[in-house]
Amino acid sequence: EKTNVAPKGGQHPEWDDEFRFPVYADPGKDRANRTLEVACYKQESKAEDVLLGKGTVDIEETLKTGEFDDWVQLETSAGARGELYLEMTFYANSPPP
Repeated sequence: EKTNVAPKGGQHPEWDDEFRFPVYADPGKDRANRTLEVACYKQESKAEDVLLGKGTVDIEETLKTGEFDDWVQLETSAGARGELYLEMTFYANSPPP
């Protein structure tokens, strides 16, 4: 999924988009279903969009507590590129244990 473009966002773009993703059970398999990757791009009109930075979030703790509200470090192969503030809420389909 992706947000709408923040035209003239400059150094401090803001988004307030909501996305919903299913989170599948992970019975003893690899942790592929427990990592969220976020990335920021600069939109180019006549060329491919430019990656500004990307980061990953381990959502295992969010699945237990129900909430995530923190900064995510963004990086490229050239190093650190800033941070993205991310809020997540997890709602389980089953009743609590």
